[in-house]
Amino acid sequence: MIVNGLFESVNDKEMESMAYRIAVVDDEEDDLKHVCHHISDFFSSTDIELNTYMNALQFPIDIYFDVLFLDIDMPHVSGLELAKEYKKKTSKCVNYLYYQS
Repeated sequence: MIVNGLFESVNDKEMESMAYRIAVVDDEEDDLKHVCHHISDFFSSTDIELNTYMNALQFPIDIYFDVLFLDIDMPHVSGLELAKEYKKKTSKCVNYLYYQS
């Protein structure tokens, strides 16, 4: 598994071989790590590209992700508001998972 954000960087060759692009957005570092741990337990090492963001304002709204894990309660922009804006920017099917820690 390749993790981008808090953990390690991803090179272009590794990104091309990924099956699912997943983003986790949470303002609490411990919660972010916890969610990432559960995601990595579920997928095998070649199935995903996992990107993490500690602030919804840092989230790249113009990059496509297959799955978004969004904390509902974040400062400035909630996970629900972020999903609403993301839906406006993409025509592809995206799976949204909301949680509150």
